[in-house]
Amino acid sequence: MTPKQERFIAEYCIDLNGTQAAIRAGCSPRSANRTASKWLSKADISREIAQRTKQQLEAAQLSAVRTLEELRRVVIASGREDKSMTALPHAAHAVYQPNKVVLGTAGPVEAFAKTLPAKDGKATAYVCVGTACSLPTHEPEKLKELLK
Repeated sequence: MTPKQERFIAEYCIDLNGTQAAIRAGCSPRSANRTASKWLSKADISREIAQRTKQQLEAAQLSAVRTLEELRRVVIASGREDKSMTALPHAAHAVYQPNKVVLGTAGPVEAFAKTLPAKDGKATAYVCVGTACSLPTHEPEKLKELLK
């Protein structure tokens, strides 16, 4: 396969336009249509295009899944130390979720987390996606339900 054909494959995978891919690969605009047709009929070129297209689709699907499963943050706010301050993080970590972060409201955390208050002087958990959060809870079992 020539360097020009390699470039054609890369360009073709961008927009699936054979004529434009041939031009971008360095072919004459006058003969680009015929060249693209000829190259697309070659087994090694069409096989490489199929492989790259498959890779692009797999990458796009993975990206779509990551987008749909947006990062969830479990923010645990506490006005003082109490037993639920350890129970809530344990509950949050007990539910497997690959796109989950558990954080507090003090120290070097994002500004949004610092705005979530503890309620009734007890450790309070919020499950947030973006800037939208669930209603606060003090109960570890309720937190687990929110994460399912």
